[in-house]
Amino acid sequence: MARAKYCPNCKRMVTPTKKFNWLIVIFLGGWLWYIPFYLLKGKKCPICHSKCVSLKKAQKKGLVAEGSV
Repeated sequence: MARAKYCPNCKRMVTPTKKFNWLIVIFLGGWLWYIPFYLLKGKKCPICHSKCVSLKKAQKKGLVAEGSV
């Protein structure tokens, strides 16, 4: 299970996710270029879709204990 991280835009702890786009793969035949792109792209906040999520910021704000992760 993924760890929760702090999203500064939402100002809360979220679990970052990334979604696989089957429409591109099936209808546009994107196997050759979409699979490597999917593996390299980072996870985003599920609420605001920001890539800026940080565990260090959560620790600075006191939302997560230093040794708990």
